[in-house]
Amino acid sequence: MQDDYVYGRPQYEPQIPPAPPPVLRTQVHRFEFTGSAGEYFRIWIVNVFLTIITLGIYAAWAKVRTRQYFYANTRLAEHGFEYLGQPIPILKGNLIVGGLFLIYSLVTNFAPLWASAAGLALAVAFPYLIFQSMRFLAFNSSYRNIRFRFHGNLMDSYIHYALLPLLTIPTLGLAFPYIAFRQRQWVLGNAAFGSLKNKFLGTSGTFYSIYASAFGIGVLVAIPVFITTQGLLTTRATSLSGLGGISGIISLLISIYIVIIFGSVFLQQFVYARTVNYTLNQSRAGDFMVFNSDLRARDIMWIRFSNLVAIIFSLGLLSAWAKVRHVKYLLSHISITSKGDLDSIAADLNDQQQSALGDAATDFFNVDVGL
Repeated sequence: MQDDYVYGRPQYEPQIPPAPPPVLRTQVHRFEFTGSAGEYFRIWIVNVFLTIITLGIYAAWAKVRTRQYFYANTRLAEHGFEYLGQPIPILKGNLIVGGLFLIYSLVTNFAPLWASAAGLALAVAFPYLIFQSMRFLAFNSSYRNIRFRFHGNLMDSYIHYALLPLLTIPTLGLAFPYIAFRQRQWVLGNAAFGSLKNKFLGTSGTFYSIYASAFGIGVLVAIPVFITTQGLLTTRATSLSGLGGISGIISLLISIYIVIIFGSVFLQQFVYARTVNYTLNQSRAGDFMVFNSDLRARDIMWIRFSNLVAIIFSLGLLSAWAKVRHVKYLLSHISITSKGDLDSIAADLNDQQQSALGDAATDFFNVDVGL
């Protein structure tokens, strides 16, 4: 019989089962904005003053200062974001857009026959500017020293911002929700945090239901407004004459115009809140992060309305307060759910970032046009 022991030890050592994989604990992290209206007002007022006295040249530096402030005060899991963009590419973008619109204005006023050609040139340039702006903003935004990226290509930009919008004409506007969906799908589906690419799982049907709800609300509000207006116009036209009657009708028309403007703002904010909630809730950053958004349309409407009134009655001086108030609300209702700790995810992505040097978004022609 073979000896089972070699030098006093068993010849066959027992097998140790492998350790089970670590259980990733789900964590919820909510965004927050730590800035204040007073701090941002000092930045804003200086930006406005310098932009005016430099005839708009300082606008590029003003945009950088503003983004740096809002990024640094946007916190997620006790870490702020960072804006890395420089003013010169933004200035280049401003000059490009300003030059295009200047040419369009000159052609429209002095050579009306060429106005259509100038408008077509603007339409052709628009998707290119969108594409460049997306790449610039993504590459110059970072979190925990990891840059964001945008993987879309120029051809898709022309498809989504030049070809698809043409569908609004033969469909009499019915294709608009589908176009909005496809544009959002393209943007979110090509966004990435380092090597962690985003996925958008939404469908166009939900966009149609959102826009249909907004249309229904608009109709329900417009019908009584229209009936009331017709009655008031008829009453004033029959009971008043001369200048008094004309001034009364003009005042009524102005009031109706204001109601239409505010009604349009309300509906736009309703669509904004619903689409932001849906698109974020249907977004996934790889298999590690799920986005959550619970914006309430009525809150967004109230903030937008009260901000607009405050800006008008303060002659614009409360613009900084309004912006901070809006951003604080938005971020307080957005969060992410991660599988595991964000520190470990960021560390892993940081290791992968080391081999991703030479990104195409750093090329000389990259510009930011604020689109």
